Amino acid sequence: ALAQLLGGCQESLRSITLENTGATPQALRAMAAAGPWGALESISLARNQELLRTAEGGAALAQLLGSCQESLVRIGLVDTGAMPQALRAMAAAGPFRALETV
Repeated sequence: ALAQLLGGCQESLRSITLENTGATPQALRAMAAAGPWGALESISLARNQELLRTAEGGAALAQLLGSCQESLVRIGLVDTGAMPQALRAMAAAGPFRALETV
């Protein structure tokens, strides 16, 4: 539903905060499919404790991040349960040339 709501602003949306929303890998894949998100500079997924506990979560986030490699400056992953397999999947979506803060 969120992907549908934001679907008209792929070229203008600069920041999205999905903190403590219960975000799931399925939701991230839906957002990625609604992209590309060429202007997105900041994504915060903080306090979605289960999101990055699996490679599936990391792969879904990688799919979303892949559409904003050139523009992404900040990504908030505090308390997302980030496990090595999820981080490896995310890293595969790079390089993130503008990334300053994780």
